[in-house]
Amino acid sequence: MTRFCKSRAAPHSARPSATQRRFTLRPCQRQGRRGARPELRLQYPKKINDRDAYLLLAIREGQPQAKLYFDEQSGLLVRLIRYAETPRGCNPNQIDYAEYREADGVAIPFRVATSQPRNMSTIQFAAVQQNVPIGPARFAKPKPLPPAGKQSEQSASHP
Repeated sequence: MTRFCKSRAAPHSARPSATQRRFTLRPCQRQGRRGARPELRLQYPKKINDRDAYLLLAIREGQPQAKLYFDEQSGLLVRLIRYAETPRGCNPNQIDYAEYREADGVAIPFRVATSQPRNMSTIQFAAVQQNVPIGPARFAKPKPLPPAGKQSEQSASHP
């Protein structure tokens, strides 16, 4: 279901002008038409952490829009804002990427901060290794735990 929040200026004549026929779309509201392809729109630059960033608006049929902010000088992603529809309404999820360093020739954010309503978390990476071989022992099935009765007997016999 596509929902739009229309905001129209009061018409001064029977036929409103182009400026009076503007529409305001809220971020959580789904946009697009049936059969429309995913769309990216470049918006005016914004300030993110005192730096200019390009705002790219991602619109996909049947999904809330997402906002991607790219640093104007480096071109790296510095912020992603996406929205999730919940029974209580639209919830924003903001992810900030910082401290980019090169790891094996690829720029990787070593700090990722996530903000949601009533929740904030930051992940700080000390080191990043890519394409590290993983031995088959990591994928081995774990040994079964002893039955609960035997486990409690063992703990009762040890002080």
